[in-house]
Amino acid sequence: MAQDWDGLAKNWESNPATEQFAQSVFAQLQQLTQLDGIKVLDFGCGTGQLSQLLSPIVKDIVALDASEAMIEELDKKELLNVEPVVDALSRGLVAQH
Repeated sequence: MAQDWDGLAKNWESNPATEQFAQSVFAQLQQLTQLDGIKVLDFGCGTGQLSQLLSPIVKDIVALDASEAMIEELDKKELLNVEPVVDALSRGLVAQH
């Protein structure tokens, strides 16, 4: 499955719908909870569009995606408080972070 997403990574952000979705989720999170200084697990983070929006507000983000190519695109953003992780979500992985 990760290989399917790997092929989409380079052009993922060229689709305006992905940015619109990240903006929508970000706005909803701001309405639902206090984001200042919290720790976030962004699972299924893709290229990190939501992590990029959250980064200036939250304390730390673990950005998780099974696609190595998606995480490589996130790495290019050089977000200091974001820890990119290539893996699938599991109890053991969550416990490590």
